[in-house]
Amino acid sequence: MEEISFLSGNIRGWAGPDRDGEHAWSYRAPLYASLLEDRAPHLVGFQEFQEANLADLQPALSFHACALGRQCGIGQYVPLFWDTRRFECLQTESFWLSDSPESKAIGWDANNERAVTWAELQDLASDRALLVINTHFDHVGEEARIRSTHLILDLVARWPIETPVIILGDFNSSPYHPVRGTLYTGRSFGLFAEAGFMDAYRSHTGVWPPPATFHNYQGEAYGADQYGTWYIDWPLTRNLRVRTAEIVRHHQGSLPLSDHYPVYVTATYVDATW
Repeated sequence: MEEISFLSGNIRGWAGPDRDGEHAWSYRAPLYASLLEDRAPHLVGFQEFQEANLADLQPALSFHACALGRQCGIGQYVPLFWDTRRFECLQTESFWLSDSPESKAIGWDANNERAVTWAELQDLASDRALLVINTHFDHVGEEARIRSTHLILDLVARWPIETPVIILGDFNSSPYHPVRGTLYTGRSFGLFAEAGFMDAYRSHTGVWPPPATFHNYQGEAYGADQYGTWYIDWPLTRNLRVRTAEIVRHHQGSLPLSDHYPVYVTATYVDATW
C-alpha cells in the first residue's frame, strides 16, 4: 500500500523586506520551495503563513489544492495543502480557537488569535477517508493551549473512532519537558495522548529526549536546554503506522529554512501489508 507523506513547518513567512534582516523570508523562500520539490509531500501544514507566501511556494506544490483557513492577527494563516493526484477533498473548514470559534477573537489567556484548518480527504489510492488538521497554539496562554486541545478533540470526535487522523502544528509547548520558569507544560500533549494520538517522530525513532524543532535561526547552537524543551512541533497520528520521521535541518553554513525545523513523516494505514 502506498505511503502517505506529510510535512509540518512554521515558516515565519513574513513578507516585509526588512523583517528578520538576514533571515528575511525573501531569502529563505527559495530554500523552502526547494525542500518541497525535493520531498514532494502529499500533505503540508504551515504556520505563520501569509497570503503573499503562496506566490513563492505554490509552484513547488503545483498539484496541490489549498485551504487557507481563517486569518489571525494582521495576516497569519494555518493553511492545509493536499496533492489532488492522491486525495479528493470531501469537506474542509476552519475556525478560531476561542469560546466563539466562528468569530475572530483572542481566546482565553492567549496573546493573539489562533485558528485551526481541517479537511476530510478521500484517499484515491485506497478509497479511505482521512482527517487532516493544522493548527498553531498560542505561545503565551497555557489555558488557551489546553482549551484549544479540547476544541480539536471535539472536532475529531465527529468522525468514527477508527478514522485515520493527522494533526500538524506548532504547539508552542513540549510534550515531555516543561520550559523552566514558564507555563509551557506538556498538558496539551497529555490530552492528545489520552485520546490515542502518538507523536510521529518519537513513535518512529524512539529518541528521548527529542531534539529541538525551534532553534531561533541558530541551529544546533541554540541553547543547552534545546533537547526536550524546544521540541514544540510534533505531528500527531492516530490509526496510522509511521514508517519514517525526520526533523529536517538546514545544511551547515547555509541559511536556515526558518526559526523552526520542519518535520517530515511518511505513514501507512495500520492494516497495510508489506
